[in-house]
Amino acid sequence: MRMKTNTRPAICKIKMFKVTHGLSGHPIRGIWGRIKQRCYNPKNKKYPMYGARGITIYDQWKDDFKAFYDYVSELPNCRLPGFTLDRINNDQGYYPGNLRWANKHTQTCNSRIRNDNRSGYKGIHFHKDVGKWVSGFRKNGKYTRIGYFKTPEEGYKARIEYLKSHDLLEYLD
Repeated sequence: MRMKTNTRPAICKIKMFKVTHGLSGHPIRGIWGRIKQRCYNPKNKKYPMYGARGITIYDQWKDDFKAFYDYVSELPNCRLPGFTLDRINNDQGYYPGNLRWANKHTQTCNSRIRNDNRSGYKGIHFHKDVGKWVSGFRKNGKYTRIGYFKTPEEGYKARIEYLKSHDLLEYLD
């Protein structure tokens, strides 16, 4: 049996590895990716509520996850159970000073009026089976109906009075 020998000099291939942040599987990476999809991908189902409304990402974060991570990971309540990233002003984008980690209750209170809202008031909708306007609010996932009203204005006034009298001021618009 003849041994094969290699008389050519060994060629070392040096592979250049890109130095990364080591956070490719981090949960905040997924948050960042979903934000980018909502803001910049017209095929994303949430794009009409974000990108189409002009909601964008801070230029330095758009293509630099590490910069985004460095900022949001230093915010209070980062990654505590039940807390997710929230925009303080829903009409502005993902920018320094407009982000916080908030629980579901805080985010519910911070929500804007839905696009399909016909009353013009938060917490007031038309109940077609009853033929009246319904006033209410959602707390901890449970809906509380305040009552039925002839006009959305009456329902809104009743909602304000109810929330004030029950010390639920965080639900006021």
